[in-house]
Amino acid sequence: PTPTAAPDHIVDNVDDVAAANQRELLTSAQARWQANRPLSYSFRYTLQCECDQGPWQVVVDADGASTSTLVFDETRIATAPYLSVEDIFEDIENALNTGDFPVEIDYGSDLGLPHTYIFNGPELASDGGFVLVVTQFIADPADAQAANRQEFQAAVERWQQAAISAYDFTFERICFCPIEYIGPYEASALNGEVIAATLDGIDVFDVDTITIEAYGDLVLTVEAIFAEVDRAIDEASSYTVEYDPELGFPSTVFIDWNELIADEESDYTITEFLEQ
Repeated sequence: PTPTAAPDHIVDNVDDVAAANQRELLTSAQARWQANRPLSYSFRYTLQCECDQGPWQVVVDADGASTSTLVFDETRIATAPYLSVEDIFEDIENALNTGDFPVEIDYGSDLGLPHTYIFNGPELASDGGFVLVVTQFIADPADAQAANRQEFQAAVERWQQAAISAYDFTFERICFCPIEYIGPYEASALNGEVIAATLDGIDVFDVDTITIEAYGDLVLTVEAIFAEVDRAIDEASSYTVEYDPELGFPSTVFIDWNELIADEESDYTITEFLEQ
């Protein structure tokens, strides 16, 4: 049988219900955002469209002033299409008010933040369609960075006060690489340099699958890991670190330098630490 098109009034009713549902979701998300909005925040997003896709990094300060940069081309002067979460909300509201469909949004359950905003379907990019995806949101980034820096400085001070110049430790690296580069290594350090390292009881210089010029090519000292964390506080997309409560050295570190690039993370652990 030949398919019969749905009557216009049925199509209109379906669109009306979809619009009503989206407006209800929007109102609820805006209320959550207004109630829980941080004083300052940053977010990163990408756009799939016939436009400047970014990814864009946007920072909104406590006074509402906004700055934006292209993540992979920070030297280029350009303005992001959306300079705040409020801008995204406003665009969604305008689309619903003018009856431009389809519109699909995934709102966060806590802040109401639009994590994904699809307008007119990605296959219709030539007709103004796009997909916006928020890939990172940080509330009060300056405050968080200040707290992380304070914790880091306190750990460094504990390490310096311990005045340990020679120590043995086990070092392990998690990475997308051969097992020889992962370890674990039994190592010794003196005055900030690795002076010995073994893998499964074999000196790493005698392991045929490894070509190195110094032990430090494979094993990081406490001081070197501190330097990695120091840089991560200012430059990484995200990171976590656990400091030894007594001596302060970073015992577990994970750094994602750029969340848009796969397999570039840094992941280190120090165990079996013993002062010589």
